[in-house]
Amino acid sequence: MVCKSYKVSVPGSIMLMGEHAVLHGNEAIVMAVTQRLEINLTPKDTNFIKMYDTRLGTLDVAIENFTVQQPFTHVMHAIAAFKDLLPSGFEVRINADFASNLGFGSSAAVTVATIAALAAWLKPMTKEQIFTLAQSLNQGGSGADIAASTYGGTLHYAMDGGVLQQLPSWPDLTAVYCGYKTPTKDVLSKVNAQVVLDPKKFKNIYTLIQECVSDALVAIEQGDWHMVGKIFDRHHQLHVQLGVSDNNLDAISTKLAEQTEILGAKISGAGLGDCVIGLGTLNEQIFTAGKMQQFNLKNSNKGLVYEYN
Repeated sequence: MVCKSYKVSVPGSIMLMGEHAVLHGNEAIVMAVTQRLEINLTPKDTNFIKMYDTRLGTLDVAIENFTVQQPFTHVMHAIAAFKDLLPSGFEVRINADFASNLGFGSSAAVTVATIAALAAWLKPMTKEQIFTLAQSLNQGGSGADIAASTYGGTLHYAMDGGVLQQLPSWPDLTAVYCGYKTPTKDVLSKVNAQVVLDPKKFKNIYTLIQECVSDALVAIEQGDWHMVGKIFDRHHQLHVQLGVSDNNLDAISTKLAEQTEILGAKISGAGLGDCVIGLGTLNEQIFTAGKMQQFNLKNSNKGLVYEYN
């Protein structure tokens, strides 16, 4: 067997606006970041699939005994989509610039990268086909982070329309990881339980979140980033009304927004953990308590990239 390897890399991503509402027929804005995830797939003359991750460890599984297992759930769901095409075992090596708990779209990134590497080996696919397959494995997510990892850039996105447009590059962001993460499915379950009790209230919140997205698109076109910052602040208060903020996230958002370099701040993602983002870059590390981590994020126009060996 010629053991050619297939290397691909994709960007991580950060949700800028539209969280939660995008799952209900509205729109979102998502940004690919310069932090990247790389997969190197090498076919082997065995019947074993071997996975190595610089952060998560290793896992070996025989093809005939293949089942989706932690901590490689997303990788293995992608492999399962190609299982009937596998002529042999293979080795997958995963290396990422960011940890999976930081809210930088790691699940989407590793799904897109795994599909792309397998497709390069077994079944040529366009980026559009890779996005569609990745989204079919997404288990209820909006797919905005999948789009960012596939195409790069800053995207105006809707579930029923995919990428609506590529937007101009955003200014740099400051992201503060709060020190803990609640699984997205758990956050959505909590929100959905409240929706049942007061559907009119939540429909109104989703409408107001869509207004944030629409107003931001106008401000972006005009290059009015101070207005975008004000919309960030407005958007955060809607997260509070959704019940996906907490005292710690509110305190981080308030402290971020008080910094002279920051134009506005909000939760990014589902909430109840992960990151708060500020529009602008802090000149010093000020979020260092406990397990908090502070990052500077830059927009990347580079999406999925193949590097054949």
